[in-house]
Amino acid sequence: MTMLNVRHVSKSYRLGRVPVPAVRNAGFSLPDASFSVLAGPSGSGKTSLLNLIGCLDRPDSGSIEIAGTDVGKLSEKALTDFRRQHLGFVFQNFNLLAALTVAENIAYPLQLGKQGRAARRERVAFLLDAVGLAGKEGRRPQELSGGERQRVAIARALAARPRLVLADEPTASLDRATGAQIIALMRKLQREQGVSFLFASHDSALIDGADTVIHLRDGTVQAAQEARQADCDERVVA
Repeated sequence: MTMLNVRHVSKSYRLGRVPVPAVRNAGFSLPDASFSVLAGPSGSGKTSLLNLIGCLDRPDSGSIEIAGTDVGKLSEKALTDFRRQHLGFVFQNFNLLAALTVAENIAYPLQLGKQGRAARRERVAFLLDAVGLAGKEGRRPQELSGGERQRVAIARALAARPRLVLADEPTASLDRATGAQIIALMRKLQREQGVSFLFASHDSALIDGADTVIHLRDGTVQAAQEARQADCDERVVA
């Protein structure tokens, strides 16, 4: 099954009266349960394209189809519901709520759903164990290391069982060893839970471990390169 179809997508922003193209006629597809990277130098359009795919912004032209739904045809309310139900987000600076505990941060996306308290507690406990933070549910974000904070952010992104998780430079705030641990964790969760991950990153370790790399320059997709699966497996295990 195809998870994501991006077709002829363009987006410009205005700098005063001057339109500045950020994404130009971008197009590519990704299968379900994929582990993929939007790669390119700073200013190449990675984050702009990721925001469009994440339904945080709308393209000027073209279409984006996620899990069979053309999100451009949804009303604002329907788009908000779709984003909450099908998409998860991991940010470079974690974006955790300092006033909440680890467990409360992970449970936060579930507050808008229809799950009961017991089901929410069960889901949070499962995710804490999955990301290696069991026993730290009562701590605050400021009591955690950078790697632990990103683990909480990943668990929060997965809380509502999304089909697609979008991550903007998820290893940029981490040292190399911690970043490698986070990449291995996300790959493990992708395989175990069948969720797709799409990253915007220039981290060579993340790019080398991806199934597919979509190369961007000046807002244009230059190429979509699929890695040999055997090579990916060897890199992740290493």
